[in-house]
Amino acid sequence: MRTAVGYPAAHQLLRRAQLELDAADASADPQTAFLHAHMAAIRTASAVLAIAPGAPRRRRRVLSVWEQLAEAGPAWERWAATFAAGAPVRAAIEAGRLPELDERVAAVALDSARDFHDEVRATVREAETVAVPSLAS
Repeated sequence: MRTAVGYPAAHQLLRRAQLELDAADASADPQTAFLHAHMAAIRTASAVLAIAPGAPRRRRRVLSVWEQLAEAGPAWERWAATFAAGAPVRAAIEAGRLPELDERVAAVALDSARDFHDEVRATVREAETVAVPSLAS
């Protein structure tokens, strides 16, 4: 029998990411949907960082969540690149410099955020299983 140690911070971040995904799904506005999808990805990446092993080290500069995610391991590099590419779009929307956003762009961002969330959720579950030794009865 195995019991889960749990990763409360990762689970909380994944729940918050799910709320962002739900908000993106509910939005009829592509810009709003994109923003929620991107925020879901940020929260999901933060969940990865919450469980990522690694010793703290001194930084030369502040790293974005996408740079940190890429450093968390090769499995996360593709996701980091995907969402880093969307960061300028998010910034432009937030600054009011992007009057329109194609619905397909928002849909792709949302699909990517969902897939990333699913992968991270599975990774957290697996990490919990591996972190707890089997108990003999």
